[in-house]
Amino acid sequence: MKTIDQIKAKITQHEIKIGDEFQKPIPNVETLETLKKGRIALQWVLSDAETVEPDELTKKIDWEITCQEASNLF
Repeated sequence: MKTIDQIKAKITQHEIKIGDEFQKPIPNVETLETLKKGRIALQWVLSDAETVEPDELTKKIDWEITCQEASNLF
């Protein structure tokens, strides 16, 4: 069983990798999606709620994915 501190450290690692991805000229949406899902899963483990509501970072990732997918259409 992982400790709360270990889980929080892993969330921080995900956030650092997400930040690194956003530093690239064109972030990789597959990488962002994977990191987002991992981060949400870890947040859920720490939460008492049944679901985890999207925060600003999650919304930023979703927006980037939407923008890239939309640009592929046109």
